[in-house]
Amino acid sequence: MKTSKIKLTVLGIMIAGGILAASASAANLINDPGFKQTKFSPLQSDSSWFWYQINGPSGAEVDPGAGTITLTGGKTFLHSTRFPVKPGKQYNISVQAKGSGKVSFECLWWKAQGGMAEPHRTIPLEPTEIKGDGQTLKASDKAPEDAGAMYVRFVVEDGTVTLSQPSATE
Repeated sequence: MKTSKIKLTVLGIMIAGGILAASASAANLINDPGFKQTKFSPLQSDSSWFWYQINGPSGAEVDPGAGTITLTGGKTFLHSTRFPVKPGKQYNISVQAKGSGKVSFECLWWKAQGGMAEPHRTIPLEPTEIKGDGQTLKASDKAPEDAGAMYVRFVVEDGTVTLSQPSATE
């Protein structure tokens, strides 16, 4: 009887450890996935996300209460802040998207000490048509062997799309 209690306790600890390890490896690397520290108007250097107009018309509107950013394009980029990555590791990227338009995402890879990694830009998700209610867009990409940091760039083209819950995990 005593042996089986010990075995059950050990088994419980092993399961809990496995769950904790899985949670730790799935930690979101993106700073401010709820857009709480995003400041577009006026744009501030301490903002956690930055948007850029590539082709007009374009625009970006943040709603930190709802945890969303709505992008309108032409072609509009939304950049995360830089976060550390490990060379050669696979990263999973996802975002919730709703509205009407095309969404893609890109990874911009940098060396740990600065300078562009090779390749510098990869496109794990090509432009994908979004229509109506939300859908989860997912893709993965492998960090270059000389990478030490990454930015995620979400791209919206030809419409208005609301993004939420961006994630990048190992």
